[in-house]
Amino acid sequence: MSPETTPSSVPAVDLRDVSKVYSIWKNPASQLLTPFKRKLGLPHDPRDGRQFTAIKPLNLAISPGECLGIIGRNGAGKSTLLQIIA
Repeated sequence: MSPETTPSSVPAVDLRDVSKVYSIWKNPASQLLTPFKRKLGLPHDPRDGRQFTAIKPLNLAISPGECLGIIGRNGAGKSTLLQIIA
């Protein structure tokens, strides 16, 4: 630890530019075949799957002793954020 950094100034949780993107597939065969198509240089059909951004890039710092409540509607990414922190 540097002299300027005291234990109380170090965040207990420090997230920087954290995001999470899931691929949603039209069917299981598309998910299975896509890596093989890439390896063989075959074109990927964008209709086979799409990207879903569960958490947009965020920064979060929580100091020791601070509390944080995460609220939001269903599908807002609360559980996903907690999994990333854990």
